[in-house]
Amino acid sequence: MFSFLTRWLTRKTMPSALSGGQWSGTAFTDSFKRNRAPTANELMAELKGVAWTCATLNAAACASNPPILYVGTGPQDVRPKCPTRKVGRKILHKLHAKSHLRP
Repeated sequence: MFSFLTRWLTRKTMPSALSGGQWSGTAFTDSFKRNRAPTANELMAELKGVAWTCATLNAAACASNPPILYVGTGPQDVRPKCPTRKVGRKILHKLHAKSHLRP
């Protein structure tokens, strides 16, 4: 009876692959398949790749939108120093609907 219970409990335990030291966050496997902590240079090399990828994604997102400059002037304001034209009604309503822009 005891051996049956032991075998039954053994099947219910965590797999050995999940109970190793690799889940502690400090293990690093090098090219010789040895577990060791990564050096500062290795961590920086990984970080450079991530930073380059993030910068590329940000640049692509910014480049996909053409820049548009809106100048808000009142009747008493000085005329802007850049060429301007009147904004259409649809665009004006869209701009007024945006809460982060001043009226």
